[in-house]
Amino acid sequence: MIYCILLNPSIDKIIEIQNFKLGGTYQLPNPQVFPVGKAISVALTLKELHISTHIVALIGQHDIKLYKNFLESKEINHTLIAVEGKTRTNMTLIDSINDASTHLRFSGFDVTAKNLSEINSFLRIMIQKNDIVVFSGSLPPGTPSEYFLEPSEIIRNKNAKLIIDSSGERLKLMKMYNPYIIKANLQEMAIIVNEKLCTKEDFDHQPTEEELYTLLDLCSELNEYKSKFNVLTLGKYGALIFNRKEAYYGKITLEKSAYTVGCGDAFLGGLISGLINKYEMKAILRIATICGAANTLRIGPGCINQTDITNLESKCLIQKLR
Repeated sequence: MIYCILLNPSIDKIIEIQNFKLGGTYQLPNPQVFPVGKAISVALTLKELHISTHIVALIGQHDIKLYKNFLESKEINHTLIAVEGKTRTNMTLIDSINDASTHLRFSGFDVTAKNLSEINSFLRIMIQKNDIVVFSGSLPPGTPSEYFLEPSEIIRNKNAKLIIDSSGERLKLMKMYNPYIIKANLQEMAIIVNEKLCTKEDFDHQPTEEELYTLLDLCSELNEYKSKFNVLTLGKYGALIFNRKEAYYGKITLEKSAYTVGCGDAFLGGLISGLINKYEMKAILRIATICGAANTLRIGPGCINQTDITNLESKCLIQKLR
């Protein structure tokens, strides 16, 4: 079983505004509403790839019914834990004319030690050998800096596999979590390896082969970890997958990609599907890259479509680096 753990959910509201400009006045339609969070977006991608998951999520007490109805409509198994306070809200304004999106983030609940212990209790009771446990998303206020140490120990003792896709200073302890795979963007990877990789501005262009090899060199310490492989994502400029023996770079060039919310989650869902299907590293990067790109074609985080996946296969370029 794949368990997708969500500690910091978000109710995503998405509005399309053509030719959006600050200071303007707009007559808006009702927003499209998605009660999600990164782990749910991963599960939605896996659902489209015909892989079952079980969501375990902390949810604001007044939003339990909203999430329950949504997950039941998607036929995704779930365990929802009520938390005192509101689930945070994210609003995205999409301007397809200018190929841009604007994101507004609002605060949500704080967690307590009791809330987090309920997650850990679930893991102790339910996790079995060879299960995959995915912690995906940021951590809510109130989460201790060392939080991942306890669930990672539980998962290790169960001989299950841990994947963490999160952010912040907690990533400095990644080696202690014994992850099955490591997936991070430039900012997150810089924390993990304690190196200044580059800024987003440095990658406002298609990376050269020399730049790709430089990134592999800066991330080389990950080859000393016990992870099966490591992934460095570069946004619309693709991703690197590597371990000690192999390294590949993958990308898909799209004419427009205004909607980007959930692309990293769809990418992670693709990675996990490749693992489940026992693909080689090159094929894992291919399906992950395709899923990340497919997410830009339809509104809704992780809401990919099999037709889009098929149509994108010929556009995915994979380059062997070693």
